[in-house]
Amino acid sequence: MTNTLTWDAAGLFAGGDVVDHWDGTSWGQVGSGTDSDVYALAADGLGNLYAGGAFTTAGGVSASHIAKWNGTSWSALGPGLNGVVRALALGPDGSLYAGGEFSFAGAVYASHIARWDGAAWSGLNTGTNGPIYALALDGGGTLYAGGSFSAAGGQAALAVARWNGVSWSALAGVGTDNTVRALTLDYRGELYAGGDFLNAGRANAVRVARWNGAGWSPLGSGMNAWVSDLVADGGGLLYAGGSFSTAGGVSANRVAMWDGTTWWALGSGMNSSVASLAVDDRGVLYAGGDFTTAGGASASRVARWDGTGWSPLGPGLNNSVLAVAVDHGGNLYAGGAFVFAGGTTLNCIARWDGTSWSPLGTGMNGVVRALAVARDGTLYAGGSFTTAGGVVASRVARWNGTSWSALGAGVNQNVYTLVVDGDGKLYAGGAFTSAGGGTANNVARWDGAGWSPLGSGTDAAIADFALDARGNLYCGGYFANAGNKSSSHLGVWHGDAIVGVPGLPQASVGFALRAPAPNPFTASTAVTFDLPRAADVRLELFDVSGRRVRTLLSAWQPAGRNSATWDGRDDGGLRQPAGVYHCRLQTGSFTAARRIVLVP
Repeated sequence: MTNTLTWDAAGLFAGGDVVDHWDGTSWGQVGSGTDSDVYALAADGLGNLYAGGAFTTAGGVSASHIAKWNGTSWSALGPGLNGVVRALALGPDGSLYAGGEFSFAGAVYASHIARWDGAAWSGLNTGTNGPIYALALDGGGTLYAGGSFSAAGGQAALAVARWNGVSWSALAGVGTDNTVRALTLDYRGELYAGGDFLNAGRANAVRVARWNGAGWSPLGSGMNAWVSDLVADGGGLLYAGGSFSTAGGVSANRVAMWDGTTWWALGSGMNSSVASLAVDDRGVLYAGGDFTTAGGASASRVARWDGTGWSPLGPGLNNSVLAVAVDHGGNLYAGGAFVFAGGTTLNCIARWDGTSWSPLGTGMNGVVRALAVARDGTLYAGGSFTTAGGVVASRVARWNGTSWSALGAGVNQNVYTLVVDGDGKLYAGGAFTSAGGGTANNVARWDGAGWSPLGSGTDAAIADFALDARGNLYCGGYFANAGNKSSSHLGVWHGDAIVGVPGLPQASVGFALRAPAPNPFTASTAVTFDLPRAADVRLELFDVSGRRVRTLLSAWQPAGRNSATWDGRDDGGLRQPAGVYHCRLQTGSFTAARRIVLVP
């Protein structure tokens, strides 16, 4: 098995049970190898290769867990280290840093990290209080370490820390101090988290916070009680729902809007908690929960906000709504613990078509807690049920518009969140330990044919997901570890491993909606956008009331720069009145909006 790779002018080096070299034509072993696994390699550009791992000899020479290959032979680096080396990094001055599961470098105390200056080992202050699995150096020589520690240099530093050459410090993005219940991404790719926490990283962020790729920041003074759901529209607005009665110090009963600077109430809000939120293609907000009034008017467990006021959806539902989702056809789906809408039997799941409620088959035999709609309109439901439409379906099921079907053997316990990626793969999170009969700790993926785990999963339940345009899956919940690494209530799945929040990437790299030109315009304007890869694109125009005026594109587009032209007319060919319009681009999880002004 190959554990690590590195590259220099001589070619590619691979470390595993031996160290091999690829010269561009063929593979060859480096010397006579090591007596145990190699986990880390680093090349200095001068022809020297450094290897670290579980070995005690290299090329027949005693070398305790670390050795150097000079192109001809292996040699030890002094007395080496007294435990396994998991990571190596070379500094700009030629210093070698080693991280792992050791406590001494020869007779020198070096708790999980040490520095070799070419002649001797030294510790980095008091090191870390747990193993180091990753090291990286920036252009200025600052060293970053990641692992399973909670302190570095005696300072609190959860899973990741920075060494400036003199002392250790924590990074801002170290998760939250309590449960994360809700996650969403805005059109810029920034991540928002909501829940029960009072701090995110080093920031005092009361129950809601924003991660910009470098650190956490609060959203005003936050909320006075927990946040259960968050949703961002394409125009820069963030909606929050929960059990709070104030947001940013302003009275906001169970639901509020953040405009980037300030929290705003949505009318008089609800008389009880909001559990779930969804925004449709027109920017209309839907809320579901335990409330019976919205904006002071009767609205049983589900309501609609059009930008100016709340309205009920028919007779509403007779018990809690825990999940809402909308499709591109304007249909709203609701899931929860309800049985009826008026006199219509629904059994925990229903569809609102803008006029009335209708059942989806015979519904479920247990509570529906999560909903997700795929691009093709397929609806997925997750929860506590074991049958859907009379078919055995363990906690997760698919609705094709006509009937329910199971997803293999399903999962063995509750599903709390679902999301579908751009390739149609479904991710399920919750409190389960198996999916499709195989081990899957609280998170699993369905590829259309079978279930697979996401690494070792998490050590406690996942409450919510957010998926960015690059396929990174953000997880929030009750856990302290993700992928066997410390990850305080937040983690991200990059496709090969779940890691803690300190490693969050910028989500929207490569996607862009450029400024329309000309703007303002009279005859026509060009809307240009960039795609890092070919993707299904929806480009639409809305007026200031949220009414969709024109669909410019709804098709697969190639990677690179693309454009569409708007001539100021609607889908029926009618010239629109002068005024302000909004152009919205959607592709996968990426959404962006631009303001366009049409003049006479």
